[in-house]
Amino acid sequence: MKGVVVQNLHYIVVQLYEDGTMERLMHNQKGFTLIEIIAVLVILGVLAVVMIPKYLDMGRGAMIKASGAAVVELNSREKMKLMEWKLNDGNGFYPAPGGTGVTCGPTNPVCASALAKTIEPVNTILGTDWNSGAAITSGVGFVHQGRNVIFTRTAQPSENEPASWVVTVS
Repeated sequence: MKGVVVQNLHYIVVQLYEDGTMERLMHNQKGFTLIEIIAVLVILGVLAVVMIPKYLDMGRGAMIKASGAAVVELNSREKMKLMEWKLNDGNGFYPAPGGTGVTCGPTNPVCASALAKTIEPVNTILGTDWNSGAAITSGVGFVHQGRNVIFTRTAQPSENEPASWVVTVS
């Protein structure tokens, strides 16, 4: 059996040489030249030089957008607190974050409401992602995802306007 296989293989090789197929196979090699490979590497290098700084800056941009969303949340809470204060006939300024609650009732001249209700200060806890779940304190910075973040609460401009928050990311 081996002899038959060897003879058939020999016959195939001889046929390939006789009709020139083997010669064409040996000279018709395809592949990339060194110049082509260098050109591709140069193009990839240029793309890397252009894209890497943009990719690295994406983290800062995402942090700024997330901080902006947190400011929107804090400002919404300030507006809600002002509305709650006014609905309970509060006079003057509502309690600031970190302050003590004010009990509105008939005996309190600050709140003329007939119903006794304690108006708590604005909640500045933004969840466990921000400041490790602790309350945000105005003007006190903390590190969030490798960036320094400072939320600052401006004073309530008037009795009819809520205080507002701004953020600085560095």
